[in-house]
Amino acid sequence: MQTVKIADNIELSAKKVYDSGERITISLKNPSDNVVQILRPMEKFIDKKDGEQWKRVNVMYCPCDASCPPPPEKQELTKSSNLKIIWDQKEDSCSEERINGVRKTIEKQVDAGIYRVEINYETPKGEREKYYYEFEIK
Repeated sequence: MQTVKIADNIELSAKKVYDSGERITISLKNPSDNVVQILRPMEKFIDKKDGEQWKRVNVMYCPCDASCPPPPEKQELTKSSNLKIIWDQKEDSCSEERINGVRKTIEKQVDAGIYRVEINYETPKGEREKYYYEFEIK
């Protein structure tokens, strides 16, 4: 487990290497007295390294054709509170087949490789920032 300081008021803790099928858990913590806004906290932005490029892994917030409420735009991270980003190493897609008008959500284990998660946050001055944490799946 390693801890990385993303900004003055955000620390990220996670492993650098995960086994295939192991649940990825990334913790964000606010060690400061200032409130931090994490942007789009319930959505997972995962990319896989493909040569020199990064390719987005499709991780859906809501099952195919389900009428879920929209995800929150922001979540406050107060002093000593934390937020966990959990990913099951699955890439999602929707089946063409419909049952009662609803397509089935297909989950497929991702391949081994180098991945990164995108963390979106707002600085105390209201500026939007991104941080990418890289990890490996063996």
